[in-house]
Amino acid sequence: GTLVRDVAVNGRMVAAISPTLYSTASSTVTLKVKAGDMVKKGDIVAELESPDLTSLLKREQANYDQLEAEVARQKILARKQKLIARRDADQAEIERITAARTYERFEKAGPSGVISKIDYMRAQDALKTAEIRAKHAEAATGLENEDVDLNLKTKSAQLEQQRLVRDDAKRKVDELKLKAPVDGMVGTLSVANRSVVAANTALMTLVDLSQLEVELEIPETYVADLGLGMTAEITINGVTTKGKLSALSPEVVKNQVLARVRFEGTQPSGLRQSQRVSARLLIEEKPNVLM
Repeated sequence: GTLVRDVAVNGRMVAAISPTLYSTASSTVTLKVKAGDMVKKGDIVAELESPDLTSLLKREQANYDQLEAEVARQKILARKQKLIARRDADQAEIERITAARTYERFEKAGPSGVISKIDYMRAQDALKTAEIRAKHAEAATGLENEDVDLNLKTKSAQLEQQRLVRDDAKRKVDELKLKAPVDGMVGTLSVANRSVVAANTALMTLVDLSQLEVELEIPETYVADLGLGMTAEITINGVTTKGKLSALSPEVVKNQVLARVRFEGTQPSGLRQSQRVSARLLIEEKPNVLM
């Protein structure tokens, strides 16, 4: 026949996913659920009241609005300064054209002796002066444009930095409304309603009933024969289902080792957290053995 080497143990149902919700800041807790209530993912299970975070958000929002107004004003000033610089450059160019026309007129009349040589040279100097002024005015216009663009870029960077600070404060305020991360049941409430808690205080534990595992208590004498992936037969309410050994604790407590068994296929219905079950671990099977 087939020689089966197994071990019968007891265990209980535990949640594979059992997140704990913590307070994000020093605040007053208002619980929206009770132990044993069923919740959906995204449901608000508790609200925290933190005047410090609320005031921080208002201050950062006010700073953001102020910087936003400064950026808008800087854009207007940038356009204004660019127009003034362009006006000066255009005025210098007009003066250059006027000086060029005057010099051209003197140059045509010069050989005929109508004008003196001094007036002719004065017109020539005026043309050179106007050309230099127009050249420098055009260069100054380019520098002025770069300067106003840099100032506007600096103000915009400050506005973006303040936006990040404001969004971070808004995120902290939004986190004051604690939402369920999974579908499941409220397990343990660690604080009372309307109690004042410090930051990072455990508030409650949620149990995801859709993903339950079996926690077995195995005598340490069998630990050397156990291995991950080993088949287990679990008996729940008179019904036997199969599973696989998925985890094995490295610690021995009271001559026992805790192991986790995951169901194969569909999880049986009607399971409850901490429900007691019995199981049989199939350590070895040898077919066609003389017994």
